[in-house]
Amino acid sequence: MLSHNDKHTHLRHTQPQPNDPFRLVMGGQVAFVPKGGFRWVSGVWGENGMPDRFLVPANAKAEVALAESPKDSMAVFLALQDLTADEDSYLAVANRFGFLGVPRVHFHSGETPIQWGEPLSFWHHEVSLLHRWLEAWTLSAAKNTRVLRRKLKELLPVRPPANVLPFALGELVHVINAHLWPDVSGEINPTCLECGCACRRVSVKPHVFYAFRLSGEAVVPEVRPVGLLAAAWLGFGEVVSGQRRIRPCEVCGQWMDITDTARPTAKRMHERCAHARRVRRWRQAKRERGSEGRP
Repeated sequence: MLSHNDKHTHLRHTQPQPNDPFRLVMGGQVAFVPKGGFRWVSGVWGENGMPDRFLVPANAKAEVALAESPKDSMAVFLALQDLTADEDSYLAVANRFGFLGVPRVHFHSGETPIQWGEPLSFWHHEVSLLHRWLEAWTLSAAKNTRVLRRKLKELLPVRPPANVLPFALGELVHVINAHLWPDVSGEINPTCLECGCACRRVSVKPHVFYAFRLSGEAVVPEVRPVGLLAAAWLGFGEVVSGQRRIRPCEVCGQWMDITDTARPTAKRMHERCAHARRVRRWRQAKRERGSEGRP
């Protein structure tokens, strides 16, 4: 058992500190990843033995290390926006930042002794939702009301009104807030088909909280997200509110943050894409000079 001093030391090393850089937080402490990373395993959960894939530590007894610290919420938002809907892409993000923050469920699998994990179906749903609402926001910003109306019909159970632009913005703000409001509730999982247990647990939804950080000798207020998912929606909210600016790269098509660029409208591609283009052009010019007999 930990002594009082040991507990105090443990909390100081696991809770976010006032002079910490931006860090993801999960379950009251900074986010961790298991040494050796995560993996997906097949299993069943719930009273009907629903099959799914589950994100769990690759080694059930592995120690943990601090998750990678992203630059800010916008970096998380862009990382999730760039994801393709497959296990390998999700796994790469988890091995960098930790669990997504969707509810972990009680499951049974012959591949691991671990019985709690994040279902792949939950990852699919949340990442897809973020992608589709970004598409809706893009259509709204471009005032493409005809295609926007079709997109909203896919996303919402109600028929969009005639004045669709303010309606779309209002619904988007509601969805963003729904991912950021705190909500703590006790849950009883459905009786497990495999072991007959009914696991009571407390589910804490990803949310944000207000905190203060030391920057030199100054005390700076900031909003910190709890969980990877909350960080992504917080970054999206900064885009929608106009605090941050993004645009797609002309080369790779991925979104990039142009907020701090000296001339935002002039930035058309990532630095890595611009470098790759220059290298390709240089090599092409060299081949052409060689074919013409010029040095």
